[in-house]
Amino acid sequence: MLRFYRDFAAAAPDELCTVVRLGTVPPLPVFPEQLHWRPAIAVVCCYSGPIADGEHAVEALRRLATPLTDLLVPKPYAALQCATDDTMPHDRHYYWKATDLAGLSDDAISVVADHAYRARSPRSCAVMFHMGGAATRVADTATAFAGRDVAHNIDIDAVWLPGESGEHGRDRGPGGSSTPSNRTAPTASTSTSSIPTTAPAAFEKRRAGRLTTSYGPVPPAHTFVICWRGTGPAQRAR
Repeated sequence: MLRFYRDFAAAAPDELCTVVRLGTVPPLPVFPEQLHWRPAIAVVCCYSGPIADGEHAVEALRRLATPLTDLLVPKPYAALQCATDDTMPHDRHYYWKATDLAGLSDDAISVVADHAYRARSPRSCAVMFHMGGAATRVADTATAFAGRDVAHNIDIDAVWLPGESGEHGRDRGPGGSSTPSNRTAPTASTSTSSIPTTAPAAFEKRRAGRLTTSYGPVPPAHTFVICWRGTGPAQRAR
C-alpha cells in the first residue's frame, strides 16, 4: 500500500492533499461497529476543486483494492478540518514526535510498516502527511518557513487514557521509544528533525477563515477515506 501511495502522492495535482493513518479503526459512528479497534491503514484525501476533477484524481486509489470503508462527500473546508476532532479528545494523555522525510524509500516504508502497529495502546497511531505542491516552488530563503523540499512529514502519536500508566502509552515507532508525557491536552513535541515544522491543522483553519472573509465561501473539500485490512497489517501496509 505505501509503495503504491509513494507514487500516487508524487504524481498528485496541487489540489489534492493526502494523509495516511496507520493504526486501529477508531470507534466512531461513521465506521461500522465490527471494524472498531481493528488494525487498518487509511488514506484521507482533500480535493479542493470541482467534484468531477476530484473523482478523477482519486480514481487510481479507489481501484487499488476493495476498501473496508469508502467515504467521498463534498463538504465545506472548515468542516473537513474538524472532522477528526473526536479521535483526539482533551481528556487523554498525548505524546507526539514528528520528523520530515525526504522521500519514502523501500527501507523507510519497511520501518514504518514494521513499527506502526506495535503500540501498546490501541489509540496510538502513525500519521503521514504528504507535503509537496506549490510550497516546494518557493525558495527556502523567501519566507520564515524552511524545509520546503521534503516529501512527507510523519507523526508518531502515543495516546493513552488518564487511568492508564505512562508505560501503557509508550510508543515504539520509527523514532524509537518515546518518554510519556503527563499533559492531558494535545501537544506537539519538538521535532526530531533539524527542519522546523508547523501545526498544519491550526494554520489551515485560520487560513480557511481568512479565505472566507476575503473571497466568500471556501470551495467544497471532498473527503475520501479508505481503510484496508490484511492477514498481517505490517505486510499489507507495505
